Amino acid sequence: MTRILLMTLLTAHLTGLTAEDPVRVERVPDGGVQVQLAMAEDGTVHAVWFSGPAAAGNLLYARRAPTADSFTPAIRVNSQDGSAIAMGTIRGAQLALGKAGRAQVLWNGTAAALPKGPDGGPGMLYTRLTDAGSSFEPQRQLIQKAGGIDGGGSLVADGNGRVWAFWHALGGAKDESGRAVYLAVSTDDGATFAAEQPATDIPTGACGCCGMRAGIDGQGRLSVLYRGATAKGQRDEILLTRGKDQKTFTGQVLDPWDAKMCPMSISAMGAAADRTVLGWETKGRIAFTLAKAGKPGAVMTVAAAAAGSKHPTIAVNAAGEFLIAWSEGTGWNKGGAIAWQRFDAQGKPLGTSGRADGLPAWGLPSAVAKPDGTFLILY
Repeated sequence: MTRILLMTLLTAHLTGLTAEDPVRVERVPDGGVQVQLAMAEDGTVHAVWFSGPAAAGNLLYARRAPTADSFTPAIRVNSQDGSAIAMGTIRGAQLALGKAGRAQVLWNGTAAALPKGPDGGPGMLYTRLTDAGSSFEPQRQLIQKAGGIDGGGSLVADGNGRVWAFWHALGGAKDESGRAVYLAVSTDDGATFAAEQPATDIPTGACGCCGMRAGIDGQGRLSVLYRGATAKGQRDEILLTRGKDQKTFTGQVLDPWDAKMCPMSISAMGAAADRTVLGWETKGRIAFTLAKAGKPGAVMTVAAAAAGSKHPTIAVNAAGEFLIAWSEGTGWNKGGAIAWQRFDAQGKPLGTSGRADGLPAWGLPSAVAKPDGTFLILY
C-alpha cells in the first residue's frame, strides 16, 4: 500500500468521510466547545466557539474558504477577557451573518461581564466584525430594560441590514410563568439596536435555563422556537412565527410536556426556501417537524437517537434534504458522543446513522449544509 493511499484512508477514518459519504465530521479547532456554524452564500464556513474555563472563558471566531481544508487563525470575539460562559451548554455564542457575510455574535455574559444588564446582573452581549473584518467591535449590552436572563438567546440576520436578537427574561416577573421572549431589532446591520420589546403577548412563560432558536426562511418569515413554562408545570415546546410583512407573531404548542423540573434543553432550526425544519428534545428524545409557509406538520422523532439524547442541530440543503445531529451520554460537566441522521425532504431517514465519540464536557455539535448538498458537522 502506498504512503499516499494509507494517508487517504487514515484521514477518512478520522473524519468519518468516504467518497460516498455526504457527511464530514470534525472536531472544533484547538479543543474548543459549543461551536456554532454559519454558511455564507459563497460557500465560506463561519465558526465561533468557546475556549477556556467554563465559568469565564472567551469566544473565538474563524472561517474556512470554500476550497480550503482548514480554518483561518482564530481571533477573539469578546473584548473583555473571560466574559463568556460555557457552563450548562445552553448559554453559548449564537452566530449570524449579515450584509456581505459580516459575522455577528450574541452571547450570555458572565456575572463580571461588562456592560452589565439593567438589573446589575449578567446581560445579553453582542458584537460584530469591524469593517476591515480582522477584529470585532467592543462588546455591547443589548438589554435595556428586560433583565433577569438565564438561558441562552438566538440571533438572526439577513443580507439587507436587518438583525434580530431574541432572548427570554423575567423582565420584572416573579417566576417562569411570567417570563417572556424579548426581541431587539437593528435595521443598520447591527450598528444600533432599538430597545427590546416582548415578541408576543401570549402568556406562555419560558423555561428559565433552556435555550431557544430563531431563524428566517427564504420568504422572509421569522420563526422562534423555545420551551414555555406555566405555573402548573407545563414545559411545552412553542413556536412563534411572523411573515415578512407582519408585525406580530402567532404562536402554537408543538409538543406538550408536563415537567416540574427544568430540562436544560435547547431548540434547533434549519431553513431553506419556503420550508423550515424545527427540532427539539422532549422526554429524552429528539423530535422534529417540517414547517412550510410557517405551518408545521406532524411531529416526528429521530429513531436513531438513544434515550437521553440532547442538543440537536439541523442543517438543510438546497434540495430540501436535511441532517439532524445531537449529543448522547452527556451530563453536567460530562462529555459523551455525537450522532447524526440524514433525512429526505419529507422527513424519511436516508442511509444509516453515524456516531463519533470524544464530545468534551459542555460540548455540542453544530452542522451546516454545503453548496454541493453535503453536510459538515463540528463538535
